[in-house]
Amino acid sequence: MNQEKQIDKLISTLNDRQQEAVLAREKHVRVLAGAGSGKTKVLTTRMAYLALIGAEPDSILAVTFTNKAANEMKERAMKMLPKELNIDANKMWIGTFHGLCNRIISAHHNLLNLPKNYEIIDTDDQKTILRRVLEELQISEDKKEVIKEMLIYINTAKEVGQRPEASKKLLQSLGLPPNYLNIYKRYEEIRIRSNALDFGDILLYVKELFERNPAVKEYYQEKFQHILVDEYQDTNEIQEEWLKNISLGNYLYVVGDDDQSIYGWRGAKIDNIINFSDRYSSSKTVKLEQNYRSTNNILNAANYIIKNNTKRAGKDLWSDKEDGKPLMVRQCFNPEQEAKVIAEEIKYEIDINGRNPSDIAILYRNNAISRSFESKLTERRIPYKIIGGIGFWSRKEIKDVLSYMSMINNEENDVSFERTINFPPRGVGKKSILNIIEHSKNNKISLFESLNEMIINKKIKGKALNNIKEYINIIEKGKRMKEHSPYNIIMHILDSTNISDAYDKEGEEKADERKLNLQELVYFARNFKNEEEEKTDLEAFLYHASLQSDADKNKEGDNVQLMTVHASKGLEFPKVYIVGFEQGIFPSKRSLEQKKLLEEERRLAYVAITRGMETVEFSFSEKRYNQPVEYSKFLEELPIDILDFKSENDYGICKIGREILRNKADKEDSDRTISASTNSYFEDEKPKYEVGDIMNHKKYGKGKIIKIYEIDKKLVAKVDFGFIGKKDLIIAKY
Repeated sequence: MNQEKQIDKLISTLNDRQQEAVLAREKHVRVLAGAGSGKTKVLTTRMAYLALIGAEPDSILAVTFTNKAANEMKERAMKMLPKELNIDANKMWIGTFHGLCNRIISAHHNLLNLPKNYEIIDTDDQKTILRRVLEELQISEDKKEVIKEMLIYINTAKEVGQRPEASKKLLQSLGLPPNYLNIYKRYEEIRIRSNALDFGDILLYVKELFERNPAVKEYYQEKFQHILVDEYQDTNEIQEEWLKNISLGNYLYVVGDDDQSIYGWRGAKIDNIINFSDRYSSSKTVKLEQNYRSTNNILNAANYIIKNNTKRAGKDLWSDKEDGKPLMVRQCFNPEQEAKVIAEEIKYEIDINGRNPSDIAILYRNNAISRSFESKLTERRIPYKIIGGIGFWSRKEIKDVLSYMSMINNEENDVSFERTINFPPRGVGKKSILNIIEHSKNNKISLFESLNEMIINKKIKGKALNNIKEYINIIEKGKRMKEHSPYNIIMHILDSTNISDAYDKEGEEKADERKLNLQELVYFARNFKNEEEEKTDLEAFLYHASLQSDADKNKEGDNVQLMTVHASKGLEFPKVYIVGFEQGIFPSKRSLEQKKLLEEERRLAYVAITRGMETVEFSFSEKRYNQPVEYSKFLEELPIDILDFKSENDYGICKIGREILRNKADKEDSDRTISASTNSYFEDEKPKYEVGDIMNHKKYGKGKIIKIYEIDKKLVAKVDFGFIGKKDLIIAKY
């Protein structure tokens, strides 16, 4: 078979735009690959095409973000190549940024003053070095918190290519103490003397290698004729610089989706993909807009939402599938009802319709939303699995509070004692805790009793003593409240320990998430009902938590999938629920004040919607944490004709439909709401109306026009009045 026929066979299963992308010959090519458009297929076919037309396999460099994706790319490319050509795809350089850069470091370790057997250290190793530095520098602050902050500082500095001396401005922007610079310097001295690289060093070492050794940079520029990049929208500053260096004078081929750039909070620069054509004026852009995953109604919803972003390259997804079902907007009274009705619907889908549990996904903006869904699914014996995270009751901040509650319920709980004695930090060192444990063992008493005895015997001294006494007072006061509600006990713990403040040092994003989880715990406790006759409210609450915690554990087999929208990227499901779709949650509260963050929230919504293959449902609550909330304003960006509305309130009337219509009308300076009496009609002229208009009826109230049709020279509207039902009303007569 000649080369032309081999190429025709290779691209025969691709659509026109995919073929255009694979065959592009320009030096710089940007493929804007929409969700479900066959991105991986295009990238791997491009690799096979290059080898097929004669590019040496070892001149092809393909970069992605996970080892799994790298292995998949290699396997698929190898399968596409005709065996008779004996092309060795193993010679291609395919891997992650860190994997490929480590390979370069290994080849030139001598130029970096590294031995051949240098080591890559993990986070635990970094913490070990930092603990040693803190001892050496005699830093008296809480070491655990300092180490946490130092890891953020060091890793962020290296992501933007900064060694200690260059990182002073970064240190200030992070709001960290000036002496942290000395910690960073000493950390680097120990790491270098240990012939070790941390994860952040890997790209930075290659950057420095190229800067100090132009001949090495030129070697790789000459070696790699074709550089292909996957998920280009997720590249950060130092990754982009590496790509520029290595692709100079060569063919750079990037694939990504600016509309799915959702990792700005961890350094991803959307400008890298948006401004590609500005940096490379003669570049070619190919848009992959045909989606093979979702119905057109789902794609239209995604298109309408994302077009409200100003920072995007622009594309519109479409499919040759049918329009499919409208997207449901479900209005609920509170999160418990929201979780209950969705769990019941899922059970019906599984038990009656025979749907596999793994076909169903529940997506949420933040982890705190999952608690009520975990509970309602467990009650109905519906198997579920938390993807990319842990269950609500197993999360650190929840276990921290539960441990205090356990100590109040039973002061002899040594496991809870060890978790609470120095959290939030009280300056109780390891040596003191070991002494408490030793005294407990020798006297066969609990750790809490051991602590009290050691204070009485004056075996605990120093500045930690007052903090320890405060800890004992917190537990003792809690014990006097044992007959109070779990809500009151939790509020006592939060108020007296200031535990939520301890999370602030983990960074804004993580701290916000932990505080939302605590808020969810408070809400649950406020509404908790003791159904265990022989247990106190506190005992019943802890019993419930232990059962739920056991259910949290990921199970193998066929499960409903629960995850954050971030964790869902790259996945697809026939049935998708997007829950907690409310202002302040999705979009997040912080994003409402910053356009840049709001656009990333909108991209998150785009990602969430495009996970759905057959049906997508939004749900929101009228109240959350006993406070009124608004539905997500993203709903107002959707076309009304692809939505259905359902309310779970007593009357079955969903306010959201008419509110969206009213707000959209206000924006357009038009109001198309019409009125009709029981037998009203218009004899003079055909009225102005549209499907989706809200009708105010004297007898039936407000309803949405869902259909318009003619019969016997009469114009009839089918109107959905919610709880009352659907009515056919004459609105014009000719």
